[in-house]
Amino acid sequence: MTGDRSDLTQDLVRRAQEGDREGFTLLYGHLAPALYTWIDLRLSPGMRSRLETEDLMHEVWWKALDAFATFDREKGTFRAWLFTIAKRVFISSLRRTGAVPARGWPQATASGPSAIPESVTDVSRQVARDQVLVDVVEALRELDETDRAIFVHCGLEGRSATRVAALLDLSRDAVLKRWQRLRERLRKDVPEGVRLIDDLA
Repeated sequence: MTGDRSDLTQDLVRRAQEGDREGFTLLYGHLAPALYTWIDLRLSPGMRSRLETEDLMHEVWWKALDAFATFDREKGTFRAWLFTIAKRVFISSLRRTGAVPARGWPQATASGPSAIPESVTDVSRQVARDQVLVDVVEALRELDETDRAIFVHCGLEGRSATRVAALLDLSRDAVLKRWQRLRERLRKDVPEGVRLIDDLA
């Protein structure tokens, strides 16, 4: 559950840090399904009329590209760094409005550059239209709050079981056991999404 999970991620990070802008876009595309899932799980019904998952994805891309020079592989993984930016973008989008829907969530509007590269919008659009990913997200919505949090923190954000245990006030062993059962359950509930579930987590 720790570290970037593939040589591909690390290779794309290296390319991007060497100045290959296409490398950064490919890196974004590699993690886009996890980012889509992370954002979409946080959007309540009351927020969806005002905020699109794709808009937030584009803002995360822009902020990450702008701050990429600050990323240090010695201090953590790119995945963890990207989701730190995603959290800041999400919180910022909530703070930009003062309205509060009935469900208690602030309404949000995304902001960012007026011109997102077509390669980035294509990635976001393809992810949003991936029916298997949509099915996986719906299966995640059916989980209880603790299991969903474990998937988000362990799978999407790449946090260690020790850190997640502290966040959720559980033992490390309990987190590991629930994480294993959760992945097995998702593979059973969404069999066509087995590869995707493994890629997300």
